[in-house]
Amino acid sequence: MGWRYEDCGDIQPHKPTSQDPVGETAAKNAYSVLETNRRLHEVTHSEAAKGNFVLTLGGDHSVAMGSIAGILRARPELSVLWVDAHADINSPEGSPSGNMHGMPVAFLSKLLQLQQFPGSEWLNDVPTLDPSRIAYVALRDVDTFERQQIAKLNIKAFSMRDLDKYGIGRVM
Repeated sequence: MGWRYEDCGDIQPHKPTSQDPVGETAAKNAYSVLETNRRLHEVTHSEAAKGNFVLTLGGDHSVAMGSIAGILRARPELSVLWVDAHADINSPEGSPSGNMHGMPVAFLSKLLQLQQFPGSEWLNDVPTLDPSRIAYVALRDVDTFERQQIAKLNIKAFSMRDLDKYGIGRVM
């Protein structure tokens, strides 16, 4: 199609070590996930600040934190269409698994006490993602805590059942 692109390369993940700070959280490998997302945030922000369209490919669900944070820092008016079976707005206390890939929306919306998470300091420079600027599409596997957060924050949310009933055109 003749599109021009620039490949910024792979982001090297931080591999967990016994030297990583643990903090006061039950989130698994929090420091490693946050450090990897910090690295992604830096590259994403640099490209978004140039006015470029940024596309991140691959990685664990948690990389949404770094990807969106970088763009949000460059474009604070950002809205997010979250197309996923999972809401990813969990907290360490609300998550049955404690896996960080279920928490990026909570981090971006600053619904968590960030000081509990060593390595999260970089998020202080990122504007808060306003929950009114999020819409979920295709939810089907949402934890109880996440359902409560979505209702409490009045986030627009459409399930797979809604897609089946109304079709993607009407949902959009």
